[in-house]
Amino acid sequence: DNLIREDVHPIDECEFLHHLRETMSLDVKELAGLIFKSEAYVYEKLGMREWPDDVKAGLAADVIVYSTAREFARIDDAIVRREYLRFAADGGINPATAKKWREGWERTKLESEHPEERPGDGGIGPPPEKLYMPCYVCRKPEDITVTTMVRLCGSWLREVDNAMVAAEK
Repeated sequence: DNLIREDVHPIDECEFLHHLRETMSLDVKELAGLIFKSEAYVYEKLGMREWPDDVKAGLAADVIVYSTAREFARIDDAIVRREYLRFAADGGINPATAKKWREGWERTKLESEHPEERPGDGGIGPPPEKLYMPCYVCRKPEDITVTTMVRLCGSWLREVDNAMVAAEK
């Protein structure tokens, strides 16, 4: 009932579906009928158990939403994935941006595995799209490959904010 009436956290839903499947010996089609969802939906939720632990932790902590987690779960490079999760935690991220990041990572991976097939050189597909994030100071979108991430504690962030406000006056 709760799956239909309430917003259930995706991780809880995944665990509940696995529990139903194991205790009631239900197949995916029966599970889908039981919760009034498609088989594809059930397969997707059941598959969350195979997601990397860092992605599940980010989702559980509400650092990222389900759609973003689904994109990050497809990245098999743990270092890149953790860096993307850190960026998401620091500045927030929407699912469309997460998808672009994942697609960019896939292009980079493919290019490194097949350097003879570079995009733009008669190879596989168009050149990668640039990703833009707003500058913290001027707020203009900037290509992330030419920006620098600066980590500040809360008190220094307030100091920088105050200095920026003072400079605008």
